[in-house]
Parts: sequence; C-alpha cells; structure tokens
Amino acid sequence: MKSCVRKIFEVLIRNRTELWCEHHLILDSHQFGLRRSRSTLDNLTILTSDILKTFAKEEVLCAFLDISAAYDNVLIPVLSEDLIRFKIPRALINSIIQLMSEKVLCLKPHPCYRTTFRRLPQGSNLSLLLYNICIHGWPAAFLKDQVSCLQYVGNIVLYISGSDSEEIVEEMYNGLKKLGEWLDSRGLQLSTSKFGSVWFLRKRYQNYFTRPRFRGNLIPSSPSFKF
Repeated sequence: MKSCVRKIFEVLIRNRTELWCEHHLILDSHQFGLRRSRSTLDNLTILTSDILKTFAKEEVLCAFLDISAAYDNVLIPVLSEDLIRFKIPRALINSIIQLMSEKVLCLKPHPCYRTTFRRLPQGSNLSLLLYNICIHGWPAAFLKDQVSCLQYVGNIVLYISGSDSEEIVEEMYNGLKKLGEWLDSRGLQLSTSKFGSVWFLRKRYQNYFTRPRFRGNLIPSSPSFKF
C-alpha cells in the first residue's frame, strides 16, 4: 500500500511529464492507450478505414500481438536513458527514477527481503506514461511504408495490404522478426500464446497455407479476432 502523499506526488509528476511529452511530440502517434482525447474507438476506426480503402483491389493481412507482462519487464536503467535522450527536465527525471527504482520486496510466509531495479508497479499513476515512453519510436526503427501499426498499451496490430499473399506474408514475417529483436533489446517479449491473424478478402474466408510465422511458430489464423 502506498501513502496518500506518494500517490498525490505521482499524479503531479505524471501531469507535468505528460504535458512535456505531448507538447514535444515524444509519444508515438500510433499509441492510443489511455491518452488524452484518444480511445479504443480511434484504433478501430483507423483500422477499419485503412482496410476498406484497400479492400476493393487488394488483400489485407492483420497480425494481432500482445506484449507479455509489459510493466513487469520494463528495465528502469533503459527507461532512465530514454528520459535523458528525450530531454525531459532533469528534476522530473530524478523524481521518476527515485520513485521507480530500488524497490524492496517482502516475500511471505517466511519473510525474505529482496531489492529490485526492474519493472513498473501495477496501479501506479506513472506506469502507463513511462511504458509509452519506453516503447517510443519502435515503428520507425524497422517498419517499412507498406506495414502499418496501431497499439493500445501492450496490444499491437500490424497490418499489410497487397495483391500477392506470399509477398504480404514475407513482409509480415520480416516486420515481426525485427519487432521481436527490438523488444528483446529492451527486456520485453511478445506473448505467442495470444497471437492471432486475420485475412480480409473479397471472397469466402479460407485458411491460408501462407500463414505468418514468428520465430518458427505459425500464427493462428481465424475469420475474426477480438482486439
């Protein structure tokens, strides 16, 4: 349990940091997770619109992904480097790092104390904003123009359109590979058990033999998926 004073302090730090990030365009435009004037409806509207625009002449492949235990695997030293790189005011950085690092855990029933410098705490007013900062810039790092993405916190959808299903699957494979490598470098991983893919076609749905893969595993394909 955190004290009321700490909770109020976290809200103040979050508000100041969020204002700075939004003003300086630090947060990715494809991230809609609990940001001001953004919602899941924006995600669905953009995805539906992009599919309909290409639906008449091309096929669309969507891969739905999930980042495993997103908050629990954020590396605080990496986050600290990001805050400095984005030139967030030093006073805010110092306050954030003091709040997030060197947490003492007490394991019961036999008291065992351990100090950790990893993870963002669940339920913290700061955690979501800091997570968004931590994953800033990943689409520009490896995605090509024909690969689009949307994200709501740890839920991601990559989608590609084209007239050749084999080429679409190849582009998706390359995008997933680079995404996995980029997340590995930041201590994050994709949860393969929550993967799913959907083809949008102008003909009756069929289970394509050209399903996308991630690290040797076929991504399940279905006629629908809950995003």
